[in-house]
Amino acid sequence: LEPSLRARMEIVSKCGIALTAKPEHALNHYNTGKAHIIASAENSLRKLGTDYLDLLLIHRPDPLMDADEVADAFISLKQAGKVKHLGVSNFTPRQFELLQSRLPFPLVTNQLEISPLNQSTTLDGTLDQCQQLRIKPMAWSCLGGGRL
Repeated sequence: LEPSLRARMEIVSKCGIALTAKPEHALNHYNTGKAHIIASAENSLRKLGTDYLDLLLIHRPDPLMDADEVADAFISLKQAGKVKHLGVSNFTPRQFELLQSRLPFPLVTNQLEISPLNQSTTLDGTLDQCQQLRIKPMAWSCLGGGRL
């Protein structure tokens, strides 16, 4: 990217879902291992032609997530200057607290489905947690995936 253009935009990317290379054996799965997170971020940097991401999110909670390993990857990326801010997507308050407890810096957002057709985040404490921590949720599917 041209430096003057890059300075006027924020680039957000996600990681944590491993895509299979062969469609006939397609079984996408979660992968929040350190090597996969770092490789995903570096792949995004290369494809986008930039030196850093403004925000990197774990795409979805991984039921087998090792919070220490995710934190190690996040810390490495931030220290290397490859990522300015880090966050999560679709994490419950407890999952958010778990990962945050391993980091020396704050997670900056939780990307959540916020829609009249899915009110779970307004009822399960997720939006309350965002307000408590003074973080802005990043809303997705606000119109119910196009149904509204």
